[in-house]
Amino acid sequence: MTFSNIKIMQRIKSIILYLLIIQTSILSSQDIGYEINIENDSMYYQPWSFVRNFNNGFVGIVTEASLTDSVNQLFSRIYNIAVNGDTTSTVFRKTDTLFLYNEIIRVNEVTPGFLLTGSGYEKNEDPYYKFTIFTRIDTNFNIIWEKIYKFHIMHYLETSAAMRLFNGDFLYVGSPNGGLETIIFKLSSNGDSIMSNHFEGDYAGKVVGLTYNSDSLGYLWHTHGAHYSGSTSTCSVVELDEELNQVTFDFYPDWIEYPYSSKLFIDGNIISAGTWHKTYPQYTDIKYIAGYKLNSNMDVVDYVYLTDPDSISRVADDVGIDYYYPSCIYIGGNFNLVGASSSIPCWYYITKLNKDFEVQYEKYIGGDAVYWLLSVTASADGGVLLAGQKSELGTPSYAQNGYLIKLDSTGCLTGEGASNVKVKDLLIYPNPGYECINIRTALDQCIFRLYDLSGICIIENRIFDKTTLVNTENLTSGIYTYTIHRKGKLIDNGKWIKK
Repeated sequence: MTFSNIKIMQRIKSIILYLLIIQTSILSSQDIGYEINIENDSMYYQPWSFVRNFNNGFVGIVTEASLTDSVNQLFSRIYNIAVNGDTTSTVFRKTDTLFLYNEIIRVNEVTPGFLLTGSGYEKNEDPYYKFTIFTRIDTNFNIIWEKIYKFHIMHYLETSAAMRLFNGDFLYVGSPNGGLETIIFKLSSNGDSIMSNHFEGDYAGKVVGLTYNSDSLGYLWHTHGAHYSGSTSTCSVVELDEELNQVTFDFYPDWIEYPYSSKLFIDGNIISAGTWHKTYPQYTDIKYIAGYKLNSNMDVVDYVYLTDPDSISRVADDVGIDYYYPSCIYIGGNFNLVGASSSIPCWYYITKLNKDFEVQYEKYIGGDAVYWLLSVTASADGGVLLAGQKSELGTPSYAQNGYLIKLDSTGCLTGEGASNVKVKDLLIYPNPGYECINIRTALDQCIFRLYDLSGICIIENRIFDKTTLVNTENLTSGIYTYTIHRKGKLIDNGKWIKK
C-alpha cells in the first residue's frame, strides 16, 4: 500500500470517527413533539439554518424584518429550543451596519458552541457591495471572536456554505453574483484567513453544500451550475484538494435540480434529497421529491421517489435532508407548493427512512394555509424538527410568520398544549376533483370507501401502493364522504367534492 493510500485510509477512518462523535455527542432526550409559532403582525420571519444544541434541543437562525421599515429594521435572532420546546433568543445586530446570518454550524471541540456565517454592508456604503461576516459564539451565545472579510468580487452573495474541518479550521464557500463567481477559503479556528481561491465561468456555480470525500484527501463542493454543459442535471459535485484547487467533477442523477441538499453518511456514501423536475412533450410538467444514496463516483446505491408527480412538490429550500445514526434519515419538503402568497393550501412534507432507504412513514402537516418548509434537522431522540414559514391563504409574501414543528420518533405531535395543526399519514387529492381521487400514504393494509349522501358505499378500494388512483369518472357532480380504515381502525374520514 502506497503512502497516499495509507493517508486515504486514515482519512476514511477519521471521517467515520468524526461522524460518530457528532452523532453520539448528545445523550438521548425525551421523545416528544411540539410546535412553535413565531408571530407578529408588524414583522416578517424566516427561520433558516438549525442544528442540534448541546442540551438535547436545537439552535438556529431566524431572520426578522419590520414590515414598515425593512431596510433599517432587518436583523438575525438566534433561537435556542429546549427539549420541551421552550425557547430563548438573542438578537445579533450593529448600529453602523446591516447584516444577516444564513448558516449555523456546530463546534464540538475546545470551547463548544457554534459558528455563524452571513453577509451585510455598512450603512454609509452601497448595499450592493457586501462583506462576509463570521461570528464564533459559545453555548450561551457569547461572542468568542468575530471576523469581517471584504472581497472585490463580493457583490450580492446568493448562497454560501461552511464546514468544520478535522483540525479545527473552517472551510467556507460563497457564491456572489448569482453563482457566476465563487470564492472559497479556509479560516483558522480563531477566524484568521489561511488560504483562498476564486473561480469564474464554467468553474463557478451556486454553492449548495460542503462535505468531506471519504475516498480521498479532499473536500466535496456541491453546486448548482458548475461545469454545466447542457446535461440532464444542472447539479454537480466538485472535488477540491487541500490547496483548494479543483481536481475533478461529476453530476447528480438525471433531472435533479436546485434546491437540493447533501450529507456525508456514516457509511461513507453521500445521501442527498433534491427536486426531480422534468418537462415532457405536450408541456407535461413532472415535479416531485427524490432521495439518493450515492457513492464516491456518484453512482446510485439506493434511491427513493417521494410524493406524487402531479403534486407540484419540492424539497426544502435550505436543508432538505438530515440524519441521526443509525436508522433515522429524514427528507422534508413542500407538498403542493405554488408560492408564498398562494391562495391554494399546501403542506409540510416529511418522510423517515431507515439506513437502507426504506420508508418508515410519510407525514403531511397543514393543508389549511400556506406552509413553506426551509430546513430539516434530525434530533437525538429519533424525531425531527421542521422549520419554515406559515401564512394565511393569499397573504403577501413579505408578511410571513415563522412556524416550527418537532415530531417525535413516530412522527406524532405529542407535547403538552392544544394544537390545531393537522399531522396526517395520508392525503386525498385533488379535492374538489374531476375524474379521479389520488390517495397518497406509506401505510399498508388500508381500505378506502366512498359514500354518497344517503350513506351507500359506491366505491371500495384496497390501498397497496404509496399512490393509489380511484376512478371517479362515472360519478355525478356533488358531495361525497369517504373513510379509510387500517386493520379495522378508522384512520381518516372526510368529504370529497366532484366538480
